[in-house]
Amino acid sequence: MSSATDIARQVRQILEESSDAPSLQHVIDTIDNYTSEWATPSSPQAKNLLTSLEDLYHQVLDHAVFHQVEVFLTVLYHLRIVIPIASIVSTWFDLVLRPALREPKLPTSTVRFAKELVLVGLVTFDEENTNKTKDFRRRLLDLYLLDAHSESSGEDALEWAELDKVSRDKRECWKSNLEDVLITFGMKCPQDLMSEVFRCFSSTSSRLQLLIFLNNYSSHPGFPPHSKVLANHPLLDSLVLSLELDRSSTACAVGLTLVSKLLPLLAVHAPNTLISRLPQFISILARVSSWHAGIPQDATEDETLVLPDVNPDLHWQPLTFTFNLVAFVPETDRYFSQLYYLFPWNLVKFARDPVEYVEQSGFECPYTAGWTAVLNKAAIRARIEASNRPTLFANHILHPTFLTIGDPDTEIARPFWIGYELSQIVGECTMLNARNVRIGSRQEDPDDTSGDTPRLATSSLSKSPTGVPSRSPGGTPRGRFRISLRDIVATSAALKSGMDIEVDGGESQATWPDLLLFGSPSSPGKRSISLPPGGTSVKPSPGRDKEIPDHVVEAISVLQRKLILMNNELNCELWLARRNVEHIGRLKKECELAKSAEGERQGLHNKLRDYKSEVVRLQKELKDHKEQAFSMKNKYAQWNAELQAKVRDFREQKRNWTIDIATLQASDAQHKASFEAQGKLLGSANWKIFELETEIKETAHKVKRLRDHEKQIEQLIRMQKLWEMDTHKLKEQTQLLSKLQSDYQGMKLLLKSYEESLKAVRAEAKDHSDRADLLRAELSMTRQNEDKGTEEKLQSIIKARDDYVSQVLKSNERLRENNDALRGEIQGLKEMVEILKVRERTGSNEEAAELEDAVTD
Repeated sequence: MSSATDIARQVRQILEESSDAPSLQHVIDTIDNYTSEWATPSSPQAKNLLTSLEDLYHQVLDHAVFHQVEVFLTVLYHLRIVIPIASIVSTWFDLVLRPALREPKLPTSTVRFAKELVLVGLVTFDEENTNKTKDFRRRLLDLYLLDAHSESSGEDALEWAELDKVSRDKRECWKSNLEDVLITFGMKCPQDLMSEVFRCFSSTSSRLQLLIFLNNYSSHPGFPPHSKVLANHPLLDSLVLSLELDRSSTACAVGLTLVSKLLPLLAVHAPNTLISRLPQFISILARVSSWHAGIPQDATEDETLVLPDVNPDLHWQPLTFTFNLVAFVPETDRYFSQLYYLFPWNLVKFARDPVEYVEQSGFECPYTAGWTAVLNKAAIRARIEASNRPTLFANHILHPTFLTIGDPDTEIARPFWIGYELSQIVGECTMLNARNVRIGSRQEDPDDTSGDTPRLATSSLSKSPTGVPSRSPGGTPRGRFRISLRDIVATSAALKSGMDIEVDGGESQATWPDLLLFGSPSSPGKRSISLPPGGTSVKPSPGRDKEIPDHVVEAISVLQRKLILMNNELNCELWLARRNVEHIGRLKKECELAKSAEGERQGLHNKLRDYKSEVVRLQKELKDHKEQAFSMKNKYAQWNAELQAKVRDFREQKRNWTIDIATLQASDAQHKASFEAQGKLLGSANWKIFELETEIKETAHKVKRLRDHEKQIEQLIRMQKLWEMDTHKLKEQTQLLSKLQSDYQGMKLLLKSYEESLKAVRAEAKDHSDRADLLRAELSMTRQNEDKGTEEKLQSIIKARDDYVSQVLKSNERLRENNDALRGEIQGLKEMVEILKVRERTGSNEEAAELEDAVTD
């Protein structure tokens, strides 16, 4: 507790500039030491110190004294880890941070401390202060949209004109600091910032300012990796809807610049999203290309082409107009270049039939009517591919992929730019423009003076009906403008002087200087400035006692729109310059590598030539040295051979002596050890002999019995072998017996069939015998009644019958013989069966063999 009180006391002394006040660095070091011990905002020391600082603010701090503000913000910055989020959001932002962000005279370090504290309240997210953090984020964005100076607000422009320099600087500082804080917050939490922007994007009054902010946000060097977050965020859908549905040409121009930067970013960081949204991006080109087809040249932005109603399911309120001025068509060259570089085949397919391409892509029309009612095919084709005036395709060279990619589907399936760097995509896209190609070729050929580079001339200023300098009719190369530098300087000085100026202009339509000084000839009188939300007008402030003239209102609106468009163009050019610098750096690095490689190659070639000459010299020296070395080698070899022979003799003698000594020593030791071992072995052998003799005596009767058992075992083994043989034969006989039984059954059945046949034959023979008797009786009866011829006929019949009877009798005889033979075979089979039964019963092979011989006999 005492440490917190001491710190508060020291801070008070510094704020009051007391003579005994410590240095600010000493207080900061003390704060850093104690905050590392307090650790959390809930500690009593931290709460006590923050309460003391709040009392100091109310008692001592004066915002007009910049030293006090600087000290107080420095202390708060070093206490940021122990300051609760609720305290930053609810207390310190309104008391200290917000006034500090409005003050342009504060040191840069102090403003940085204030921004860091605001970012703590924006970025830090805990469960206790979830709602406060969300409210603070929403509040800060609302302050940027509603409290800061807006370029698109006529009322802000009039207020800005009435302010003194100090107030203007404060407003400019407040807006710049708010934008810086929001962009830094977007770098740390891109998802959260985009969600807040998406929340406010539905409001038409803030849409243009949000587009400008997003344009600045996307130009930040750290934004490219966050483009992947935007690719999956609903904010991208809102941006696409704004470009397709909003009627404000100024908002469309800013949005086109933003999307032109997003296309290469999505190609690098989210290629799948870019490919899936290609119909939407091409529909934007179609809509802008047919922007004001059929509208009079003097129509204002709120008199735009009557379009079908927006699809109510989208819940989108179109931005009708921003400035009540002459309508203009937003430039699509840069946007077309990006699409043409990334998807040339699809763009060509779209140019052939815009409506059919968008409908076939499956992208639903955001209007209640179809694409046919929305897109003006004639205007689109005239803007893109007409040949009678400079158009989008005419301003670009042939895309190289037309020679390698055959169709739009292949272009989408296998994009050629996968793996490219952002700077490479932007640089190659820039070089597709024919004018850039001519400029590049002129850099290579300084004598070539053809090109479209604007120049300043000393002739009089010629203007087109729209106020843009026209091309010189003669003597000047095609595409160059002639602008009078003297007229520009004189006009600028006259406008700044505030004196009455008489302008001599013979144009059919007044330009913005005429509007500023004399008013529009087509709209005399006075009116108030129109604003985006519902077209509300600016009412004179209490300090104004006169109504604003019409021409002043128009001039301010013109200047506002030009300022927005120029800032937008400057922002885009700075972004392109950064990408081009990166591309130039990459090309320079490649060039330096190529140059260093060429220099290294040339150096190596020179070294190789020197090395070759040196090799020749060294080879010659080597040859001489080899000859000398060969002779010396021969002499040395002879001398060395002699020495080696002597050394070998000496070594051989020494080796022999050593071997003899070692052999003698080993043999002596071996003999001694052998004697000792033999003595031990002899004693152990005697003992073993005694034990063996004793054991032999003990086991003699066992050995005798063992031999008897071995004999019995041999006999049993032979008997077992005989038994196995008998068993094997028995199995064979059993199989044979089963076969014979089956044959016997077959013979039995055959015999039965023969007996049945015999019975049938006997019955037939009996019938025939009875019939023969009957016929004899009939014959005897007919002999008496018939004549001789009839008798001969009967005799032939009787003879035939007798022949048939004799054949039957012979057949019966054969059947009897077959029957007898079968009976013999059956008897033999029965006897064989008896033999097998006897063999099976007695197991005697000899008896079975005798029975078998007997049966055979």
